[in-house]
Amino acid sequence: AAIARIASLAESGEESAAIGAVNALAALGRQRELGAVARATVNSTVRKTAVEQISDQKILGGVARHAADADTRLVAVAKLSDQTELEAVASRGEHADAALGALERLASLSDEILNGLAQRGRVKAVQKRARVLLREREQAAAPVATVATIDYRDADQVRARELADQMDALGATPDITSVRQTYAALRVTW
Repeated sequence: AAIARIASLAESGEESAAIGAVNALAALGRQRELGAVARATVNSTVRKTAVEQISDQKILGGVARHAADADTRLVAVAKLSDQTELEAVASRGEHADAALGALERLASLSDEILNGLAQRGRVKAVQKRARVLLREREQAAAPVATVATIDYRDADQVRARELADQMDALGATPDITSVRQTYAALRVTW
């Protein structure tokens, strides 16, 4: 009964009393009540204080999935370290901000996990991001196409150098008419 009154004070009391109640719940190790306060309290300072006091990864995952306030969800995602809970938030989270944050924090993304998120993620943004990550992996694993090289014969190389030398020599010619004629002839030959 006393815990219920403290939780009730934390959820609906005046800010300083609510923060005191949150600290009391934390001192008593009442993680579940702290999670309820983090999800339901109207006051953002109290919500943030409650989330910061939570250490249970499952409760943090629940807050990240279900809290009405974006800041509260993101603080909970930032505190999550359990890969299973991060995956649960990414796949079953109701809000795109927390679900995407959890997806980005997942350390070991196997193709199986990404395929599951791409097909069954609750949030469309997570589905799209998982598809992009899969596509990037496929492109990175695909062999790089080799550029076809043209094999010029030595005679062609020699002829090209001669034509280039003749074009360079045109720059020193003072007669514009002969430059035009020679240039036209070399261009056709090229």
